[in-house]
Amino acid sequence: MIIRKRQLFKVRKMLTVIKNKNEYLRGHSKRVCQLAIMLAEHLGLSQREIRIIKYGALLHDLGKVQVDNLILNKPGCLNDLEFEIIKRHPIFGTEMLQEHLNNKEILDIISYHHERWDGNGYPYKLRGEEIPLAARIVSIVDAFDAMTTVRPYRKVPFTIKEALEEILNNAGSQFDREIATAFCQKIAEKR
Repeated sequence: MIIRKRQLFKVRKMLTVIKNKNEYLRGHSKRVCQLAIMLAEHLGLSQREIRIIKYGALLHDLGKVQVDNLILNKPGCLNDLEFEIIKRHPIFGTEMLQEHLNNKEILDIISYHHERWDGNGYPYKLRGEEIPLAARIVSIVDAFDAMTTVRPYRKVPFTIKEALEEILNNAGSQFDREIATAFCQKIAEKR
């Protein structure tokens, strides 16, 4: 069993915390979850792996509830201190869930969804296949959703075409090339 019933209750409480913290986070987590499931299915992952990705995607930004809304909603660029705080949200989220959730694979998604294929991500500077597959999947769909939605720092979102080009341009550096290519193909098919 991926999540026990009493753990599921705690997970639902955490999702409510996300929902109440920030309207953007609520919609973002749902969209990332849907896209991550779609990509996982496209990649032929097992039903167990897909369920893990589902929960990890829903909870990937949980740590942002510990970040001040003034930083989350800042209309311009973050200063160095603010960016350092944002870069800790994967750690915050993992710490919040560790005592309630006994599933390392879900926690890994939360911990590593901002790691980069080239090792220049955060918070742990993992590279390549050191990053769990599920976290690499969530990383791509997280970036895609961030690019294609209005954000406080960017009022005009990327078009789907622009976002897909950006993902492909960063395949092999920010993203796993194979997964990035598969994602872009799947989105192109759906359009």
